[in-house]
Amino acid sequence: MWSRLRNGNASIEGAIWRGERPVPPAIRRLGRALEPVLGIGFLAVVHRVIYGGKDSLFSRLDRPTRLALAAVATYGLLPGSLGLAEPPAATMKPPEAAVALSPQDLAFQILHRSLHESVWGPPAMCDIRQSIQLFDKRMSGFGTYVRGGQGTGKLKVNLQFPAGEHMNNLLQVSDGQRMQTIEQIGGKSRVTVIDLGKIRERLIITTESLGDPVIAMHLAIGGQAEVLRKLCQQYEWTQVREGKHGDVDVWWLSGRLTYSPPPIHASAQIDLQLFVEKQTGILPTQIHVAIGRQESAIPFWLYQVEQSRTHPPESKTVSTSDLYVNTEWAEPDLLAQPPSPDYFQPGASNGPAQEETSTYLPPPMATATQPPQAVNR
Repeated sequence: MWSRLRNGNASIEGAIWRGERPVPPAIRRLGRALEPVLGIGFLAVVHRVIYGGKDSLFSRLDRPTRLALAAVATYGLLPGSLGLAEPPAATMKPPEAAVALSPQDLAFQILHRSLHESVWGPPAMCDIRQSIQLFDKRMSGFGTYVRGGQGTGKLKVNLQFPAGEHMNNLLQVSDGQRMQTIEQIGGKSRVTVIDLGKIRERLIITTESLGDPVIAMHLAIGGQAEVLRKLCQQYEWTQVREGKHGDVDVWWLSGRLTYSPPPIHASAQIDLQLFVEKQTGILPTQIHVAIGRQESAIPFWLYQVEQSRTHPPESKTVSTSDLYVNTEWAEPDLLAQPPSPDYFQPGASNGPAQEETSTYLPPPMATATQPPQAVNR
């Protein structure tokens, strides 16, 4: 069990939250620059920029991102450094398949298998921890992730970001038919819902299409599966190596941000937004991903995602290390049976819920486009 990380003294006071003092220009620029390419990332923007008005970012940011953004901006971050770590070269060697496949093709094979397992694999549960560094400040959070698996769409994510005396929470629960997300940030809450039944109505799921990565992408809503949905689409992969993540045999995938859609991609609104290029100069551009190898205890489990953006020392744009985001999923416990149905029931919430179903709707009658592929080693 990972130890829970706690935040310290605030460096941005609640006066910004209440609108009593102006938002620093750098923070405002960051807020306006953010797009859904982050997928799992966190940046510092103020709560009122995230929540309302013409600058609202809710339609474009993932839920964990929103939670940490407002928490960071409201309560501040701890000083520290979390540099992007290269996979340990001494323990890695290129897979045999690298001779026959490009890094891009091999990475897509691995990612598509990992996505397939996240949607159709067995029930599982694990701990999560996330860290962000923005400039010379950092913040950390912790939580749990439970998936019903087997294509049910059931999941539960509980993520917490301590900030001084405050605890900011993200609770995402799906019973397989309806996903509810409750974000609580500094005493304020927001509720969104997605009708998963309407998503499935537009998909043709057959024996052949069960292995189609496009079908899996459209079903990958919430939790670890949605992280993989974005990894499969928004990066150009430049290197695949075998190595270790702790004691686990993994593939390390390294890549960089791209706005060109890959040959295999989903086509809901949430996906198409990934391919709209924004010349912001702030979005994270480098990524390292650790995924369990076939011979590991949990094949194709997503263990770690690191994202960063840096500028060369001579650059006068912000700093030489602008952003670092790290998310880790611990070794999971595979469950012989999923938790009881009551465990995945959305709870009561105060206030109205905002519908987000249309953002995830695939085109009508989406069907299999690619046969299942094995990872060649």
